[in-house]
Amino acid sequence: MRKPNVLFVMTDQQRWDTIAALGNGIIRTPNMDRLVRRGVACTNAYTTCPVCLPARYTIRTGREPARTGVFNNPDSVHQSATMEARCGTFLARQMGQLGYRTFGIGKFHTRPWDQDVGFETQLHSEELYEDARQRQGDAFARFIRTQHPEYDWIDMLQGERAEMYYVPQMSPLPEALTVESWAADRAVEQLARRVGINRRKLALGFKILFGETVGEYQRDVRLEFARRMLEDRTASVTYAATVAGYSDVGSFGKAFKAKYGWLPSQSRPAGSRRARAPKSNASPISE
Repeated sequence: MRKPNVLFVMTDQQRWDTIAALGNGIIRTPNMDRLVRRGVACTNAYTTCPVCLPARYTIRTGREPARTGVFNNPDSVHQSATMEARCGTFLARQMGQLGYRTFGIGKFHTRPWDQDVGFETQLHSEELYEDARQRQGDAFARFIRTQHPEYDWIDMLQGERAEMYYVPQMSPLPEALTVESWAADRAVEQLARRVGINRRKLALGFKILFGETVGEYQRDVRLEFARRMLEDRTASVTYAATVAGYSDVGSFGKAFKAKYGWLPSQSRPAGSRRARAPKSNASPISE
C-alpha cells in the first residue's frame, strides 16, 4: 500500500475563534475558510497545555506535560536532553524510520534553539534570538542577511515584542520577504526536490490551497496602516513606505495618492475624516 504524503501546517498564537468560516464575522480568513469547506473542523478539541513549548513537545511525543515534564517555556531547558528516552521517539524521527523523507520549516521553539527533533532538513525561523550565534544560524535571518542585506538592520524580523507584543503589527519587510513567504517558498523547494513534482506546478498548487500571499486586500491593509502612522505623526514617509511594502517613496506616493487622493507629504483635503498634516519632518514626495 502506497504511503500517503503528509503536510502538517501549524500556526502560532492563533486563537480558536479567529476563523471566519467558524463564526468570526469581523475578520477575513479566505484560505482557512477554504480548508474548512474542503476538510474537517474539529471544534471541540483541546490542547494539553496552552503554552508554546509544552504544547509543541506534546505534538512531538504524543505525551502530556506530566510525562514530558514541560509545563512552561523555561521547563524545557532541563527536560529536552532526556525527552526521547522518557517519552519515545519524536514524531518526525519516527516518520523517517517508517520510510518518509522529512523536513521542518519555521518556528520550532526548542531548548536549545537548534535541538534535533528528528527532521532530515530543519530550517529555523525563530521569533527571538538569544544571542548573535543563534541569529547567524537561523535560516530565515540568514536569508535576509545574505540575499536582502538592506533589511538586516531590523532587530526583530517577525515583529516587535515587549509592550508591542499583543498589538497588531504590520511587517516592516516587503511581502515577498516576510517569514510566511519565505516558509512557503522553502516548502515548495523541498517538496519539488523530494517528491519530484514540477516546481511551477507545485507553487501553483500552494496558491490554490493557501491562496495568494499578495492581494488587493493585503495591500490595502498595509496602505491603511501606513496612512494611520502618518496621520498620527509616528513615522516618516520613508518608514511608512517600508511598512506599506514599497522599496522607494516614489512608488509609495503614487499608490497612496491613487487610493486616498492626496500625497503623504501633503495635508489631507478639507472634509476628510482627519485633516491634520503628516509628520512635519517627513521627506517630501513630488508629483
